[in-house]
Amino acid sequence: MDAKKAAPTSEAAALAVDLIRKMYRIEDDIRKLNLSAEGVVEIRQEKTKPLMDSFREFLVSQAGKVTPRSTLGGAVHYALSEWKKLIVFLENGDTPIDNNLVENAIRPFVVGRKNWLFSGHPDGAQASAFYFN
Repeated sequence: MDAKKAAPTSEAAALAVDLIRKMYRIEDDIRKLNLSAEGVVEIRQEKTKPLMDSFREFLVSQAGKVTPRSTLGGAVHYALSEWKKLIVFLENGDTPIDNNLVENAIRPFVVGRKNWLFSGHPDGAQASAFYFN
């Protein structure tokens, strides 16, 4: 998404975003069906895996065309370097497509971390620590 925002006319970024959107639509459909983990894997293998294969082909084709210092290039090279971790969800129906739930859960601690540096007094820091424990 950052690459698409940085270069709105980029066909490559638009293609990547389109593929990712298709995968998320499949995940939305899966969620609505309330399937077992095995059922989730079956649908992901049937519908999402071909999209992931296309996405990998896209990434490999772009890797030689974009500089790693560009927004798109950074995203391409990062995705390729983390590919094995990126596809874990295809084989495990209990694994979500992303880690948004975890990121949302830890956000208060990450934001608070900076604030706690300025608690002003050890008692204030202790109270903050107690609150988040």
